[in-house]
Amino acid sequence: MNSLKEKLEAKMNELKKNNSGIDMSIIEKNETKEINPLTTKLENISKSLDFSFLDEICLEENEEIKNFLKEKTALLFIQDSLTKLKLGEILEDVFIKIGNNKNGLYLKWLEGSGINSRTALRYRNRDISYSLN
Repeated sequence: MNSLKEKLEAKMNELKKNNSGIDMSIIEKNETKEINPLTTKLENISKSLDFSFLDEICLEENEEIKNFLKEKTALLFIQDSLTKLKLGEILEDVFIKIGNNKNGLYLKWLEGSGINSRTALRYRNRDISYSLN
């Protein structure tokens, strides 16, 4: 049976090929590096996630179900990370364009969009940090 890492890589490649509504430009812009950031991200997520809760919720000893849930949980976290990076990129673009107008336009725009200014700053910093790597 394929490892979780191989399944996740195959699934992400399939999503990338099908362009199923997931914006993969964040990954694609760094694919020229020697180490594939997607592989690193999958490894880090797989290592950092604690899947022990699956033992509690899957009382029957069905490994197929547990592996399915592990795969979907990891994909959920990957998509969440990609979404936050994309939001950070958008917020940084807007900040660069209107953030230094001294009339509070950026903060008003955030407020009108329903985005907390601290959350926006965290997302922007995440985008900047990711872009530097």
